[in-house]
Amino acid sequence: MNDLERFFVQLVQALNASDPARLRQPIGLEDIMRTVLPYRAYRRALQLDSSEDYELVLMRLCAGEGGYLRTDPPEALARFQAEVARPHADLAVIDDDEGVTVTLVAERVAQALAPQAPAESAYAPPAAPTAPQAPEQDDALPLDEVRWTPPPPRPPVPQDPEAETLADGDQCSYCGGGLPQGRIVNYCPHCGQSQAITRCPECRGEVEIGWRHCITCGYALGS
Repeated sequence: MNDLERFFVQLVQALNASDPARLRQPIGLEDIMRTVLPYRAYRRALQLDSSEDYELVLMRLCAGEGGYLRTDPPEALARFQAEVARPHADLAVIDDDEGVTVTLVAERVAQALAPQAPAESAYAPPAAPTAPQAPEQDDALPLDEVRWTPPPPRPPVPQDPEAETLADGDQCSYCGGGLPQGRIVNYCPHCGQSQAITRCPECRGEVEIGWRHCITCGYALGS
């Protein structure tokens, strides 16, 4: 917002607060400077450093700059236009012209009374829509490519030949006693003989079931 626009907005707001009807009526130039918008009361709002700056901005408005005001009589308008065109305007002209009136341009008044959007909400072109991003994929294979691979078979555990057991329901190979069913039997519950390999209790030679004597030493075996 430049100095001209800021001055005009303050003028509109001051008139609207005191008597809105004056926004559509001619206003004396002296009335603006002395009553409606005096420099000492509005210096900070106008952001002007001196009374000379104040008078120069008002003269530019009265000269028709920016299209904010219409000045009467036409002779006063011409004098103001001539002064602002000079490198150093004679500010005394604005005090010498008694009976000068200005009328606020209705379109400019409507703009000044419109709600001011904050600077942050100034128009900016909408951002281009961003394409949806594909979900990140790791190094794992898709589900349809995953194949179950069975673990390699375990190597057979070597068995001690002497630890092999006989089938359920067999008889002891030494004493002929019945062996328990439904469990692993390594030794006969009757004579304590190993059921993996039956040996002669005398010479420890190997004997078979049904033998009555050891073929190595002739020891009498159980029936």
